[in-house]
Amino acid sequence: MVSGTLAEVYRYDAVGLSLGLLLICSQLCLAQQPSTNGEATVPAVLTYEQHKQAAIRLNDLAGRIHSESDASAFVSEIAGLFAKSLPPAWASGRIRQRVARAEYEQRRPAR
Repeated sequence: MVSGTLAEVYRYDAVGLSLGLLLICSQLCLAQQPSTNGEATVPAVLTYEQHKQAAIRLNDLAGRIHSESDASAFVSEIAGLFAKSLPPAWASGRIRQRVARAEYEQRRPAR
């Protein structure tokens, strides 16, 4: 039997979503890491650095979510990074607002 309210279950799903997105970003960063044997090209090094900086920005944003607008900035940053691979519905503010609200709600202390 599953215990807990629907809000608690939803809260854990939102935590999983946040952690999943951060893991995806970190995997992209690691996948683009240039080789260390001196064969790395300048574009590969730049791409690696760009992904690394994006992951750092996302981590900073995720750690500073104290309001719904903070969560919105976090979601917008993620959507911007994955704009080419996300469904067109993510371009709408309504979807991003729902995800941002869920992100904020899961970080609020339990009432």
